[in-house]
Amino acid sequence: MSRRVLSDRSGNAAIEFALLFPALAVALLGLIQGSELLWLRNTLKYSTEEAGRFAMGTPTASAAQIISVAKQKLPGIDPKTVTVTTATDASGGVNFVTITASLDVKLLEIMPQTGLTLSAYSRVPLPQ
Repeated sequence: MSRRVLSDRSGNAAIEFALLFPALAVALLGLIQGSELLWLRNTLKYSTEEAGRFAMGTPTASAAQIISVAKQKLPGIDPKTVTVTTATDASGGVNFVTITASLDVKLLEIMPQTGLTLSAYSRVPLPQ
């Protein structure tokens, strides 16, 4: 009878699935979270680039107007959660404006203490 029990292979697939499922689930969640982070980062970059284009095309634009344009160009992200700043500087007789956007992101919503700050910036010359 012990030979019959040892040679019985029914249930092997269930045991293999139970062993592999946690690793596959973690890999899938990591892929989804990584994709979301890339999308958020690209959206922030798009926002700062659009604000930079606005600044180049509107020489009299104030910092508040540039920030407003950047916050309007955040598809799918709540503008209240994004911090946008501007800074002006000069180099070689050319004036520049740097637009920076940052967003605090929770990693894996099931873990409340994990977080990351994503940021993007764009530096453009201002017309003279």
